[in-house]
Amino acid sequence: MTDENGVPENSEDESAAYAENGSLPVGTSELEQEIKELERLLRIEREERRRIQTEAQ
Repeated sequence: MTDENGVPENSEDESAAYAENGSLPVGTSELEQEIKELERLLRIEREERRRIQTEAQ
């Protein structure tokens, strides 16, 4: 069977994301923490760019 985009529902890419026991190899809480950290770093970088652009004007 395929999904609404015509992609097989049980594609190799999708099944490769799961361990043999059917669970995700990395816990979602770990991923959520990583996302929050990356968002924080991105926010800092954007603020730094704005500061540099303001100083350059």
